[in-house]
Amino acid sequence: MTMAAEWKQKVKKLYVSYGIFIESVCKVLLALLIFMGINRKFPYVEAVGNIFVVFIAALACSVLPVNGMVLLGAIAFVIQTSGISVEVAAFTVVLLGVLYVFFIRTALEDSLALVLTPLAFAWKIPCVVLLGYGLMKRPAAVAPIGCGVIIYYYAQLLDTYGEGLKGADKKNLLENIKLLINGIFQNKEMILMLLVSIVVLLITCIINKMSVKYAGMIGIGTGAVCYVMITFVGNLFLKLEISKGMILLGTMISFLVASVLGFFLFQGDYAKAEEFQFEDDEYYYYVKAVPKLGVEKEEDFEIEDYELPFSLNPDMPLWEINALCRMVQEIESTPLGNELSEIQAKWFHNISDFFDHKDEIRHYDVPDSASLAEYLVMEEHHFGELPPELIKHIDFISYGHELEQSGEYLFTTSGVFRHR
Repeated sequence: MTMAAEWKQKVKKLYVSYGIFIESVCKVLLALLIFMGINRKFPYVEAVGNIFVVFIAALACSVLPVNGMVLLGAIAFVIQTSGISVEVAAFTVVLLGVLYVFFIRTALEDSLALVLTPLAFAWKIPCVVLLGYGLMKRPAAVAPIGCGVIIYYYAQLLDTYGEGLKGADKKNLLENIKLLINGIFQNKEMILMLLVSIVVLLITCIINKMSVKYAGMIGIGTGAVCYVMITFVGNLFLKLEISKGMILLGTMISFLVASVLGFFLFQGDYAKAEEFQFEDDEYYYYVKAVPKLGVEKEEDFEIEDYELPFSLNPDMPLWEINALCRMVQEIESTPLGNELSEIQAKWFHNISDFFDHKDEIRHYDVPDSASLAEYLVMEEHHFGELPPELIKHIDFISYGHELEQSGEYLFTTSGVFRHR
């Protein structure tokens, strides 16, 4: 085992032992960077910039999910912009609201990307977020990253015109709003960075998902080259003033950081890769297993590519994969097995969670919501024993529609399911 692999294993063991504490400390530090960055750029409301307020808010973020950190950061941003003017604060609320609606409907689980993107731009290494999420095969992160780009350039706009807007005549309200709108939609550099973010993230993801050796390194290398080339070309044709030296330096730093991330998360020994094949009555399954670099234990194989009826974690041991496949075979051709993917997506985090609670799933062999409503009333007596004179007046279609809208039931071609 190489020295680097040994060091990697030690770091992983340290994280396993103290992961909760490490994550909490990282959240506090990240929150401090966010709140202090906002207050340094917009020092208009002293109460929000108070060091004790900032520290308490950062401590609160240690026990909150990243979404909570995003919300607190947005609140601090709005309050500070209210120190410029009420109309600027109102415009900020509208802008953040629109971005939030767009963001929450697409990739809520990637909220960390929304936090990291403005910070990466401020530190002149925006490519690191694109390469990092591309390496983790998260193309949906393009939405929060795009929102982060817009927020960064909007903050830059307020930093440039904040003092002028603060002392502006209230009679020029429409002109001030027009200035903010034009500052966003006519910002050529922001539009270029949005385009670059989309292209680089998707290219890195696509290459990293290929079943080839060293796909991760090839992906981040290609993404870094694309970032430099597109930014240079856009800088030339749009006549921007982006420093070419800073682009090259920031991209090299981003590539190094992404390489370190890849080493800890996905480094495999391709010389010892093995391929497995097994089948059931309907399918053939192919699995390519790549052992982690420097690790000799069989249970530490890393899955690179697979064709299975459920998703896998890259470091899932082979014995667990085989066990899950056997359990899937046991429920094949049953209503539960036919709708496995939909049931798991609705109520469970992963396939193991599904099998732990599959006995809690109730199946109703009915074709639609109206039939379900009739079954619940007539057979299970949801409203107690009802006289026949009353039953004939029940609108089962409407009641079935209410059951469907409640979200407690899953309607499929194999019937209706409910998780108790």
